[in-house]
Amino acid sequence: MKRLLSIVICLMLVFAFSACGSSNAEGSVDPAGTQSDVSTENGSAPEEASSEISSDGQQSGTSEEISETEVNADEYFTNFDQTQSFDDDDTTIVFDGTSVRIEGVGATADGAFVTVTAAGTYVVSGKSSNGQIIVQVNKTDKVRLVLNGLDLTCSKSAPIWVKSADKVAITLAEGSNNYLTDGKTYIYDNSENEPNACLFSKDDLTLNGSGSLTVSANNNNGIGSKDDLRIFSGNITVSAAKNAIKGNDSVSVNSAVVLNITKCKDGIKADTEDDVTKGYVYIRGGDITINASDDGIQATRKVVVEGGKITVSARSNVINCEGEVSVAKDVITEK
Repeated sequence: MKRLLSIVICLMLVFAFSACGSSNAEGSVDPAGTQSDVSTENGSAPEEASSEISSDGQQSGTSEEISETEVNADEYFTNFDQTQSFDDDDTTIVFDGTSVRIEGVGATADGAFVTVTAAGTYVVSGKSSNGQIIVQVNKTDKVRLVLNGLDLTCSKSAPIWVKSADKVAITLAEGSNNYLTDGKTYIYDNSENEPNACLFSKDDLTLNGSGSLTVSANNNNGIGSKDDLRIFSGNITVSAAKNAIKGNDSVSVNSAVVLNITKCKDGIKADTEDDVTKGYVYIRGGDITINASDDGIQATRKVVVEGGKITVSARSNVINCEGEVSVAKDVITEK
């Protein structure tokens, strides 16, 4: 009897320890049904989600991002791109041969070489045969240069060089005639060989206004941006040793533009390969003439022409794009 009782007690102890061990094992995963959830959320579920995002983002993401270049024109041209106003309180910069007169804040001069160091609007006029405007502000700052009768030549660099900014707009004042000219040889102070255009910006660049601008680029490109280049309005004439209009990421042209490209290799070009949402040329309209020794319009991913009147004379291709090309009927005339 004692032996039977001992066996029963032993069995009860075994069951008790077994239950305890089971409870602790479950508790390490989910003592009350919570840790199990946490373990699942922080373990396999995120990995699966991450795997799906990575897989889908590689394929469908690429397709969707490229198609985003088909958005409406308002998404191409922001309020900043369209703003053309200025007033008497804005800083004025007047070139006079080898000197500059500045009235206001945010800019300094050394002879005929001006540096803009603060966000704001600057009204620029006058003439110099060897002068320059450098914009060097914080990467969050926007600058507007209003050209109001400016004739500026820089013999060894770009007459206008945006070294750093968030965005810069070149506004052509109503009734004004403006001229930018560079020399055939640049002297560089950086390893990137910049600037590489007569009107050059390392960041987003916009041209607007109702005045005129003539760019004579003897060294390299005419008007260039390392980011997005937008031409909203203005009467613009460009001749260039290389590309006339070049936005590394994109070039967008609005309908209120008269663009006369008289001499160049490529007329309008966007050639980045690093970003699937970029590398496009978008033309909403305008009166555009291109005389190119190579391609009229070139882009790495997409060319969209919705309207306007475009006349192209090109020795190679009117449009050179290995991606998508969409051109409205009867817009482009080949000479």
